[in-house]
Amino acid sequence: MNYRSLFATAKSWVILTGCCALAGMARGQSGPAAPAQVAATKQLAFANSKALFQSANLDLAEATLVAANQRPPGTAQWNAESGFSLTRMAFELHGSGNGPLAVAVAQRALRQLASATQKYTTADNPAKVANVYEGIGFIDEQLLGDFAGAEQNYAAAVRLSPGTGQAARLLARLRQTATEEAKRNGK
Repeated sequence: MNYRSLFATAKSWVILTGCCALAGMARGQSGPAAPAQVAATKQLAFANSKALFQSANLDLAEATLVAANQRPPGTAQWNAESGFSLTRMAFELHGSGNGPLAVAVAQRALRQLASATQKYTTADNPAKVANVYEGIGFIDEQLLGDFAGAEQNYAAAVRLSPGTGQAARLLARLRQTATEEAKRNGK
């Protein structure tokens, strides 16, 4: 897979997964203008935090980005929303050629997503927990090159909710690639 198609796939995954994970997360919405206002607020926070990330003010950048969260702080949903926003930022930075900064932001996303998995219980909603594990796996694979971690997280997502998201497909693709690579290397 070439870099351009990989980035397009990653961007699509982040947008789709983030939208699915955030569906219904806005508080106090009334009327058709509310979703547009939420989107505008999130877009402004994203632009402002991107500039802060690029100026190496990582803590303020993260605080600016997550200030637009719609879920209450301290909840699993807030951590998931934060993690997916940071993931989107990491892919944006990676796509603009800033790999080291993208990795630093991806690490922050992983911390937020890991916190979400600790706060969620599988009894709450296995599909939500599976989406978070899929997100962690995707970051591991696409931004960090941690294929063992990606496989472990995709497998966790499939175990929790086999029909949710893209984890089963991503896991199968990852394993197929590993098998093909092993054959090429004579293992």
